Amino acid sequence: MLNEQATSQPKRRLARAGLLLLAFWTLTSVATAANASGVAATKPLVLLARAVAAGEHNDPLPATTTPSVGHAFTDHVDLGRCSAFRRLRSAICNYGDPNGTKTVVVFGNSHSAMWVPAAAVAAKANHWKLYPVVKESCGYDTYTDVVPGLNANNECSSWYDWAKTVIARLHPDVIVMGSYTKTTYWANGERTAIAQLRPLTKRFVLLSDSPWIPAPAKCFLIAHATQGTCLRRESPRRIAAQVRTRALATVMHVQYLDVTPLLCDARRCPSVIDGIIPTADGSHVTPQYSAFVAPAFDKGLNLTGNHTVAIVPVSVP
Repeated sequence: MLNEQATSQPKRRLARAGLLLLAFWTLTSVATAANASGVAATKPLVLLARAVAAGEHNDPLPATTTPSVGHAFTDHVDLGRCSAFRRLRSAICNYGDPNGTKTVVVFGNSHSAMWVPAAAVAAKANHWKLYPVVKESCGYDTYTDVVPGLNANNECSSWYDWAKTVIARLHPDVIVMGSYTKTTYWANGERTAIAQLRPLTKRFVLLSDSPWIPAPAKCFLIAHATQGTCLRRESPRRIAAQVRTRALATVMHVQYLDVTPLLCDARRCPSVIDGIIPTADGSHVTPQYSAFVAPAFDKGLNLTGNHTVAIVPVSVP
């Protein structure tokens, strides 16, 4: 995430087009909002389990995917002016129900922003407002100035000071924060951010980090690749970081939601699920897949309840 490439003018035009498409996914999801909770939430998990089985059977890769293999490498969730990427400020945009009486804030970097399509479906289904307060390409240790020798006036820290003020004004009922565990002082950074933001909300939900696997689309380009050769396994280092993240949530008395079962089953992570490439780079969820897993994400987040609900893998014949 910290190595994200600079966005050229043509890419910015593509990003704006992607934002319009993302808005379309979010709006069209309202039609199936009734399925965003309950039994239908198992569908993405069933299809994930089938993808794992297809990998074990060494089935061929699909001829076409969403996004296409060529576009998958750069297909990140892009919130445009509603993100502070490369800026100190952003527009504050409601991706949920404009008439909602309760508010959820998605806070953090790209590992939070990537779940906005899924969270938007949950918010609209439950008639909540949803505000992303995000700035990509920053670690939580940079936000909170816990890196030794860090210039306290850096762009990430300056934005974070502004973000805390914005979140306080939004009076969120729930704050959702994604984890990013690849920086040296990430645990201290997340601990500090939680301590500062938790008093601003009734519920604080910490998400696990995403699996650290090679970019799925790269495997598609290897000669004679199959769903079997492209069936990845989580990094042992990431698994250890996940244990620390769960422990951090416990120590800080906030709720925890493991998103791993949305991407992997028994540590096995398919490179294609129901024709969808799940991540751009093995770490950032594609907007299409974020929207695809919305029913299960919604059930796990459990906006209308008091606690998160563990996302449990399902078995298929």
